[in-house]
Amino acid sequence: MEYLEHGDLRKNLDKPFAEEVVQEITKQVLNGLHVMHVNDIAHRDLKPENIFVVRMSTVWGKLGDFGISKCVHSNIAFRSTVGTDCYAAPEVLRLDTDAESPVYTSAVDIWAI
Repeated sequence: MEYLEHGDLRKNLDKPFAEEVVQEITKQVLNGLHVMHVNDIAHRDLKPENIFVVRMSTVWGKLGDFGISKCVHSNIAFRSTVGTDCYAAPEVLRLDTDAESPVYTSAVDIWAI
């Protein structure tokens, strides 16, 4: 396992980031999710604690903690209530009582952002 001395994004939130830094972190997270999603993998627990900081000068982050990630196959549906409530999409938490089925897609990763 790679050691990252700056820890995760949560540990670096002691002071506000400049808008450009937030934009760069968001861009990197979206790029990482794009790679995962085109390879049919959903993270399902995206949060600041799972975004690791390689460096802060010219910010560089990495996605991590794939413990509840899941490969998407055409015959498998996501139904599990997993992840961290504060970052979970409504369909994961089953907040829509009118929904026909408690099934969701990898789009729940975008909700977390």
